[in-house]
Amino acid sequence: MMISLRLFLMALLWPAGTLFTSCSANRYLDTDELERQLLIVWIATETDDPATALTATSAASRQWSALRTTYAGEGVTRAEEDMLRLTDLWMAGLRNAVRDAPPHRTLMHLEQLQDRITGLRPRYGTDHPVDLLYAFYRQ
Repeated sequence: MMISLRLFLMALLWPAGTLFTSCSANRYLDTDELERQLLIVWIATETDDPATALTATSAASRQWSALRTTYAGEGVTRAEEDMLRLTDLWMAGLRNAVRDAPPHRTLMHLEQLQDRITGLRPRYGTDHPVDLLYAFYRQ
């Protein structure tokens, strides 16, 4: 009888435990690699290193594709879907800007991407430390 009570309690508590461990912390971790690559693009653009900027942009595009699939699978609102589409457009623009445009155009695309990604955070209750860096830079 005692074993079945333990199994019952574990079966009852398991879904609640996975619910609490699979929320915002995972989304926070998911954006880390994307944010890292965008920071590398930013630094490479500021220091006039187009090869590094192009490599980091490719990595950021791959990260965004994976992250977008995750967001879309979560059942997004219409406003969030619009935010995802805008992020897709700015990511494509960033790839083009890094390859063919002057640095100020690349920085403009980065700023727009940062705004879009920051706009997706509130749903998951996460703040990323890089948001403070962006706010400081824009002052």
